[in-house]
Amino acid sequence: MHEHLINKCKQLGILTETSTRKYPLRTANLAAVLKAYAITARQPYKIDNQNLDELRDYTLYLTEAGYEWLLDVFGQFSLAFLRSAFQFVFSNATEADLKKPEKYAGYRNFKGTIGDRPKAGTKQKAVLVRRVGRVDRRTEFDSILKAREEFFNLSRYFPAEQFKLYRVRKQTKKGRVYYYEEEIPLILEQNKRGVDSNLPHLRR
Repeated sequence: MHEHLINKCKQLGILTETSTRKYPLRTANLAAVLKAYAITARQPYKIDNQNLDELRDYTLYLTEAGYEWLLDVFGQFSLAFLRSAFQFVFSNATEADLKKPEKYAGYRNFKGTIGDRPKAGTKQKAVLVRRVGRVDRRTEFDSILKAREEFFNLSRYFPAEQFKLYRVRKQTKKGRVYYYEEEIPLILEQNKRGVDSNLPHLRR
């Protein structure tokens, strides 16, 4: 379920993989963003230990428009509801904190001013595949960035159509860990995600 919500938030410009802030979202904060979107979309989403464990494999950031959208969602509800639905964010919050979000410590990771730096080589592993005839030549990398750098180097000598890039994902089901590959673009394209017109309308 969280994979679907993450993809929707990325499509709408709420979340991004681009390092736009000093620190990425912590696992609990990412779960809070997904919960906020699920509420606006009227979809079920429960923040539990299994979901938190599966979200540890992601390195994502809130866009500027995504941050404003998130505050708008929080602003629709009472403190009692926020403590119940987003306990990691609002367990120590007061009514005064909600009136001055720019000073509330619970929002700092959303803004990327505090957090945990991802350890090199432990997240966002990737596989670059080059198709030669009927044979796939696979090269594994510790990061997507390194895989893209290798693609740029090889594309000087080989047609870009021969290459595909995959992100290595981890999924936990019933206590067992599975790994699968998700195809991603070889080159990041510029877009207008994150503008206000792309963000979902809030449903009351």
